Formats: sequence, C-alpha cells, structure tokens
Amino acid sequence: MATQFNAEDLQLLTGYDDVLCVAAGGATKATIEGAADGTLVRLLPGTHDVGDNGIVVPAGVDVAGAGMDLTTLTGDRTGLAASFLKPGTRSTIRDLHVDFSALRGAEDGTSNIPIGKVAGDAAFHHAKLLRVRITSYSDCIYIVNPDPSDMGLTIEDCEFETNIDAIVVTGTNTNDFFIRIKGGHVTLKELNPEESDRNLVVAPWSDCFDLDIRDLGTEPGMATVLYEAAKGRLIRCTLYSTSDGAVHIEANEGSVEVADSIYDPTRTSGTIATVDTLGRIYKAIQA
Repeated sequence: MATQFNAEDLQLLTGYDDVLCVAAGGATKATIEGAADGTLVRLLPGTHDVGDNGIVVPAGVDVAGAGMDLTTLTGDRTGLAASFLKPGTRSTIRDLHVDFSALRGAEDGTSNIPIGKVAGDAAFHHAKLLRVRITSYSDCIYIVNPDPSDMGLTIEDCEFETNIDAIVVTGTNTNDFFIRIKGGHVTLKELNPEESDRNLVVAPWSDCFDLDIRDLGTEPGMATVLYEAAKGRLIRCTLYSTSDGAVHIEANEGSVEVADSIYDPTRTSGTIATVDTLGRIYKAIQA
C-alpha cells in the first residue's frame, strides 16, 4: 500500500515542497519547466532525449538524476545559438550526464552549448552543478553577456569532456559573473585530439578549491587551468597532466593566487601573485 504524504511531511522528509519523478522517454522537458519553486524533479535511470527542445529550469527547482553513469540528458540544438540546459536562480542540477558528444557544429561557443546562458536568456544567480558529467564537441558551459544581477555558478565534483573549453564567460559584464569550482576531481578530456584546445576556465573571475585537476589529453601545450584570468585563486589543488607540454596556469590578463597547491612551477605564465613551496615538490611527486 502506498503512503500518501501531505506537504508538511514531504518538506520534513525531503526538504522539498514536492517531488516529481520522470522515467526515461517520459515528459522530461514539460515536467521540469512546469515545476514550481521548491520542487525536486528526479530523472530516473536511462536516456532522457528531449530532441531539439532546450530546457529552462525554473527558479528554485532542483533536477537530479540517479548518477552520472545512470541518467543521461541529451538533445539536439545543432546550428542554433542557444544553450540546451539553462539553470534557474537557486536551482541545482546534479547526478547526471549531459551528453552532446554526437553533435557537430561551430566550435566557438555559438552552438551546441550543453549548459549556459546566451544573449537574451534570463539572468540567474546562485545556481549549482553537483556531480555532473558534461560531454560536448564544443564548450561545456558557456555564459555570454552576463546580466549585472547574475551572481555566478558553483560547480562541485563535475567532469568535463570537451574539444574546446570547459567553462567560458565572455562578452559584457564578465567581471560581474563569478565561477567557483570546488571539491573532488575535475577531469579534462578531448573528444578529438587533433582538434582539441582545452582550458578549464576562460573567465575574468574564478576560484578553484580542493580540486584534483587532471588533464588527460594527449596533445602537448593545450591544457590550461585558468586562462585570461583577471583575478582568481587555486587553493589546495593538485594539477596533473598526461601531456608533457601542457600549461597549467596562465594569468596573462591579470594575476592568479596559488596557495597550498601541488603543480609544476615551470608551467606557468603571467603574474602568479602567491606561489608556495608545494610547487617545488611537484616533480619529485611525479617521479
């Protein structure tokens, strides 16, 4: 016999006012976009293909899969200057795989954007991505012309597989948008080694905390942790690369503070505001 919970009991048990479940092949887009503030939408295991329709997550709605190896969200935005999955204010997207690996379009952030905000999209703030794998032939997260009210994006325990950049903030008001990446492992992989040019973050303002950042690419001189950074921090991070020529930290547009991190000090350029002694033991650890 099923148990029926009232709204007060549901809030106490789950922390949400309502919980909606969608099976693979079900009305994924309609359920997410129709959810009210305070709702958790659970995407059950399997592939949720919404075709050529993007998804706009409402404010205060959380979207959760069963795990990045179990729940896949995909669609088709080929040739359109639009993002597929648009976070909402105070929304959290977690425990799933956003897969755009099969799409082929422009590689300059103008199409096939799995997660982001392009010109004309509504502003969002305090959004989170938790334990999400993003696979994209173009950039993984692309934010263009942030609204001054945009407060940024928190990313935890995510994986990025991309030919271009994992995270890009570009256009006007970029100094108003803040990226915070923290916790666990961030893995950069390329889908096509012959065409790849990987950066973790291309943004003026970004912080990385407690990360094991791994570039698993095979092309030398391609991977950068922070690129065109006006200000940023790498705190308690370990930077590892399988590519001997990879550049780990590049702060040519400003300065980056590095503290309590293990990295190769020879693979830096620009202004590194604070460099601690852990960088000097990088080669010993790698050996």
